[in-house]
Amino acid sequence: QQQRRPGDAEREYRAALSRRQSAVAWYALGRLLAMQHRYSEAEPAIATAANMTATPANQYKALGQVQLHLNQPARALASFLKAEQAGPRPDDPSPAALDFRLQLDDGRAGAWLALHDAQRATGYAEEATRLAPQPQRWNLLADCYAAQGRPAEAEQARSRARELPAPAPH
Repeated sequence: QQQRRPGDAEREYRAALSRRQSAVAWYALGRLLAMQHRYSEAEPAIATAANMTATPANQYKALGQVQLHLNQPARALASFLKAEQAGPRPDDPSPAALDFRLQLDDGRAGAWLALHDAQRATGYAEEATRLAPQPQRWNLLADCYAAQGRPAEAEQARSRARELPAPAPH
């Protein structure tokens, strides 16, 4: 997978899983499939990984993200809740815990927006934008404001997004 040969990586993951089931291999396969936008195949792989591991926070977070891509916002919210329950404590100040909570807020904002509850979506989007004001978060917040019929605030948020540099890829 690191050599950017997804077909070979998928075959290797599936071969490993045929020899021995493991949460690590299921999760790796699910992430690979999700990166290829094969969300309907990624969902059961990531769900299997979440059910097999003792620490499923990241698996449930990834599952929720995949479910959003599958236009299943209610299921995504349930997965994000499980991720939160299994994840870092709310008062954990570490960068990894902050990033985890930000990803949950981003996902929840998108899910609530898809469920046409712009007020709930806005709360999550505002919190994420306050903690890490990146362009994609400002744009999501703008979408939330627009869905609430707040065009001036939506335009302000879009303007802020345009002013900021795009984040560096991970």
